[in-house]
Parts: sequence; C-alpha cells; structure tokens
Amino acid sequence: MSQVTSHISIEADVTTEQGCATVIIRGAHTNIVEIRVNGQTVFKKEEEHASAAEDGGAEIHKYTLAQLVRYAETVPAQGRSPLSKRLTA
Repeated sequence: MSQVTSHISIEADVTTEQGCATVIIRGAHTNIVEIRVNGQTVFKKEEEHASAAEDGGAEIHKYTLAQLVRYAETVPAQGRSPLSKRLTA
C-alpha cells in the first residue's frame, strides 16, 4: 500500500436464486452511483464535481491526532455530534 486516502469506492454484488444485483458506491458511504440488476443498469447517477472527501478536504483532516484523542477521551458518546463543534484547540 503506497497511499492512504479517504476516497471510498465500493462494489457490492448479491446473487440469489432469483437473480443478481450490483451496487456501486463512490466518494462517500451514502453516494450510490450505479445499480445493476441482472446485468442491466437500472440507476446511474450523473457525474458530479469532486466532493470534499475526494479532493482532500474531508472534515476529519482538519484536526490533529491530539485533538481527536482528546475528543474521544472527554466527550460522552451521546454528545459526539457534530464533530466540528467539539474539536477546538
């Protein structure tokens, strides 16, 4: 592995007795870009401009390791959203 990035690219295949389906996810864990059922594309999302995560601007990259550790050690689980309001210098 030469590089670690926050870019997400997932292709999930499911096969049953009734057929098969493939879902392709890119850029973010909720960004479905294509769905194929039995080899036919039933959904295809138009290409968008690069998201913050793809161009290196993912919010988590704004924080130091020390800030993330302090956050994990001091903020109760119920209060951990949104992250950016909790991580201060």
